[in-house]
Amino acid sequence: DDEEEQVAAHVADNLEVTMPNLDRPEASAKLYYVKMSQHLQLEPSKWDSETKKTHDQLAENTVRWKEGDGGSRVSNARIVRWSDGTMTMHVGKETLELNQTALPTNVHHLFSKQNAVDDSGGDCPLIEGQGVMTSKLVF
Repeated sequence: DDEEEQVAAHVADNLEVTMPNLDRPEASAKLYYVKMSQHLQLEPSKWDSETKKTHDQLAENTVRWKEGDGGSRVSNARIVRWSDGTMTMHVGKETLELNQTALPTNVHHLFSKQNAVDDSGGDCPLIEGQGVMTSKLVF
């Protein structure tokens, strides 16, 4: 019972934290759960042609992104929806068939992990909800 009281007391406490203000998807944005092909790589860092390129970064089948005009994000990958409803993804010389399926309603949520600082200056890892994924894409 002491343990339950401690948990209840801890939950009732307020915690003041400072954390980065991350860009969130717009409320109308569609979020997808993606299962990547073994033949495709993803570079999570912004592409910078001025930095030294490693062998992995030079691979043609690596999806990259950079900031374009006006701060918008552009990628070297293109998704094409054909007239029959099928989709393909093109990266370099690689063409992959995409299969899209609906996910159960309000089940798959996207979170970002934040390294916040509490009011005493200590680290306070938090997670912040970003949205609900509605579809699954498989390459």
